[in-house]
Amino acid sequence: MTVDDNTDRVYFFEEGQGPTGFAEAIPSGGEARVSWTPSRPGITYIYAVQPDAWPETRQVVDVGTGIDTGSACIAI
Repeated sequence: MTVDDNTDRVYFFEEGQGPTGFAEAIPSGGEARVSWTPSRPGITYIYAVQPDAWPETRQVVDVGTGIDTGSACIAI
């Protein structure tokens, strides 16, 4: 998520989760980044919210089922 305020936390959550979500990050250089592990296959939305900032960011994600090939994971 790109932000204007590097001093305030950004909260990330998957659709259906509460606002405390799965992760939070302090921005650096105008960006907040986190890692995410999907809760299930299918289409879902990831939200990024920084308190007192507008708008929140919403990204649609189509999660596939992964197959472990040893050195990588391939989604089908």
